[in-house]
Amino acid sequence: MTETEAPPAEEMTTAAPAVAETAPPHTGLDLIPAAASSEEDLAREPNRMEDAQEGPHPQISSTTVVEWTKPDGDTFQAPLANSETYERKGYTRGAETDLAAEAEEATSG
Repeated sequence: MTETEAPPAEEMTTAAPAVAETAPPHTGLDLIPAAASSEEDLAREPNRMEDAQEGPHPQISSTTVVEWTKPDGDTFQAPLANSETYERKGYTRGAETDLAAEAEEATSG
């Protein structure tokens, strides 16, 4: 068979090749090599996450809710992180409840 002749019909296939013959399309996410951090950068404090989370303000628990009373007498629960907002609105603060601790007590008891 010469290069200009078509292969016999039994050799032709319509199935996709088992292995891709082309490179995958470019995603646009290239890793750019970067130099290592300088000694000055490595010497900065705090350089650990645990140290960075300590400070003048305690970390607010994401599982603690506060019971609030509106001026019209309705009550509701809201995350502890929203306390400043409700205090500005004039709502009365009630008891704090840690939902994670309650769930742990329920499963252990």
